[in-house]
Parts: sequence; structure tokens; C-alpha cells
Amino acid sequence: MKSRILSVLTDPLRVRMMDHRSTMDPNHPRDLLDVLLARVDGETDPESPFYNGDNNNNDKSNDVKGASIVTDDNNNKLAGKAIAGSVSDFGYGDLTVLNVLVDLFMAGMETTASSLAWTFLYLLHHPEVQRRVHEEMDLALGRPGHSRRPPSLSDRRRLPFACAVIHESLRMTGFVYLGFPRFVTDPEGVRVGRYVVPPGATVLPNLFHVMNDPDYWHEPRWTFTYCFYFNQLEYGK
Repeated sequence: MKSRILSVLTDPLRVRMMDHRSTMDPNHPRDLLDVLLARVDGETDPESPFYNGDNNNNDKSNDVKGASIVTDDNNNKLAGKAIAGSVSDFGYGDLTVLNVLVDLFMAGMETTASSLAWTFLYLLHHPEVQRRVHEEMDLALGRPGHSRRPPSLSDRRRLPFACAVIHESLRMTGFVYLGFPRFVTDPEGVRVGRYVVPPGATVLPNLFHVMNDPDYWHEPRWTFTYCFYFNQLEYGK
């Protein structure tokens, strides 16, 4: 099952890697993937996670220190033809690049872009909230076109309302509907209230329900009512 899921994720990325490698100019990279592939192609240090090494030898002695390796159901490394299909020149360095791409799409890019997009959408529909965020940023960072500087993590305590708006946007949107799966390992199962979750069962926490449970969140979903609640939490830290 694990290898089938990985195949769905990695097959399109493998095709894109193959296409990039056949058309790239190492001296004029077009994007991040070109940069990573050029690093792999030029890497000569066997200790580097970008070192391809012997593509056709899966012996453990050829493991690359620090490399991020995809594995199958039996925890076997999917290298060479096992991950590349008909492409036999995929090595450990290529697998590192593949894992970087998977990380970008699963956790590093789409979630951030979605968070920003939804927050901007909410602010468009709530100009009074947008105005207050803008005023707070002017006070903390300076006015645009004059002494405005980029914000940093150290400014968080100076931007409590802006942080509160971000918290409320994440709560309302819930674009990550479910949490990571958990498995019941207790041979007798686990009791949750009046229910017993049997051993071996997979549990998926419903994050969207938690963040929009009417027993705890009494106001309509599409408002910024709770910004003021989160604002108090920010000031209290």
C-alpha cells in the first residue's frame, strides 16, 4: 500500500525530473529543479546526499550519509529502476531531489500559498480588519515609502493583531481537513468516551470539525469575531 501511494506522488515528479535533465543548461538554471539536478550531476563527494554513486548497486555500504530515501512496504530503498521505472540512471542523489520535490508539494509550498490566499480573501471581505492590521504594521514597522522595513520573527510581539488575524484565518479555513493518521497499537484497543477503538484501527483526527465545532465556536464561520480573542492570547504571551 505504501509503495502504491508513493508511486502516485512520485511518478509525475520523476517525469518532470527526466524532462528537466534532458533540456537543462547547468549555466542558466530555469528554476529550483534545474539547480538541484545540476548539483547532483556535479557532486563528487560520496558523503553528500546529492551524490548519485553507483546507481545499480543497492548494497547498504553505498548508502549516502544524510540522504532522504523513499522506502516501500518492507522498508526497502526504492532506488534505480525501482523508483525510476524505465529510467535506470536514478541514483541516491536523484532520490534526494525527488524527496525535496515531494516535501515542497506536500508540506512546504501548497500549504503556505493556500494560507496566504485565504487570508487575503478574508481581508478583502473585511476592510475594517484589514485597516487595523495596516495601522498596526505602520506603527511597528514604519509607513510604506518612508521608513518601512521588512518584518521579522522578533516583531511578533509588536504585531499581536496581525498574528491574531492569521490564527483566525487558519481556524476558519481548515484547508488541512484531517491530521496525520494514528494507529492503535494497544492489543486491547483504546477507550475514548463511550467508544472503543479496536487494535490495529487507523484514526484520522478531524481538524476541520475541531476548529469549527459549534459547541465551542458560537459565531458564524465566515467572520473575524474571534480575532479579538486570539488578540488577547497574543498580548498575554
